[in-house]
Amino acid sequence: MVNRTAIRVLLIEDDPEDIELLQRYLRDDARHEYAIGTAERLEEGLARLDSFKADVLLLDISLPDSHGISTFHKAFSRAPDVPIVLLTGMEDEKLALEAVKSGAQDYLNKREVSSRVISRAISYAIWRKKAEDLLKREALHREFIANASHELRTPIAAIKASAETLGRSLTAPNPDRELVRIIESQAERLRGLVEYLLDLSMLESGQRPALPESISLQAFLPEFVAGFGLLAKKKKVKIDWKAPPGFKVWIDRSHLDRILQNLVDNAIKFSPAGGEIHIEGKPSGEVGLISVRDSGVGMPKDQIPLLFQEFADKAARRTKGRGTGLGLLLVKGLLGANGGRIEAASSPGKGMTFTFTVPLGR
Repeated sequence: MVNRTAIRVLLIEDDPEDIELLQRYLRDDARHEYAIGTAERLEEGLARLDSFKADVLLLDISLPDSHGISTFHKAFSRAPDVPIVLLTGMEDEKLALEAVKSGAQDYLNKREVSSRVISRAISYAIWRKKAEDLLKREALHREFIANASHELRTPIAAIKASAETLGRSLTAPNPDRELVRIIESQAERLRGLVEYLLDLSMLESGQRPALPESISLQAFLPEFVAGFGLLAKKKKVKIDWKAPPGFKVWIDRSHLDRILQNLVDNAIKFSPAGGEIHIEGKPSGEVGLISVRDSGVGMPKDQIPLLFQEFADKAARRTKGRGTGLGLLLVKGLLGANGGRIEAASSPGKGMTFTFTVPLGR
């Protein structure tokens, strides 16, 4: 009985001596166990793919019923999800290179094969194929998110505009005004989520590169903090800032604004009435440190690493069901695009501090 953990290798080769030699090399590999299936013709081998369920295909490029690059193309079209390692002679190496460019994982000259070489080629082929498939899925995921977000923009805008129009037509004390206000508020929340998704998608795909410049925090922060004046007053929290004269950071201006917007917005959301939020910037060696500290609910230390993970359990977030965590993912991505990084520190009931690094300004 075949070991279920064995690497399943389908060998399509017509030379009996080569078949015996390759099988012996695989048997001699002490690091892996192999289940080996063989076929002497291409069609025979491809017919066995479904029943044998190969992890990797070792394919001679010159067979009785197929020769040259077409051998690879036939196999690849029949089994695009199975990694293919080509077996060649010296005269076939140019064709093998062409096949690698078209999707083959590797090629081996049969006259230079050893147990170590073939084992490494098989392992490399399997893991490279998995990596390629993962990259393709991630690309499709980003494309879907971007397309879906674009499509959602129009109906959300229509809902918001319709709610605003309806609200203007209702006079107090009509009870429906509160329902309209809720519709407007939730439509605006959806719009924000869509924008976050679009920003994340464009950032991950490289469509929104950073355009850094030297920014003085003493010039940037007063206007930035003033923009939160009404919200801070409504929530009854105080926001202050501190940065030494001449302290500059090297970062895309719009990215810095978006990063701090997210962090300060979160700080306001989780700070109690009478709470304080402190923004501080200072140099530290060859980088600049910028921190946002609040006096809010905080969170357990063991849950902090989950804040920046894309699929972390929502229950592990400080949001307690009131948010998605997309803002912090965007912050992490924007900082990465500018050569920076972020970390958080907290404990329950003692607030949260986010500290990020960016290059010093010039």
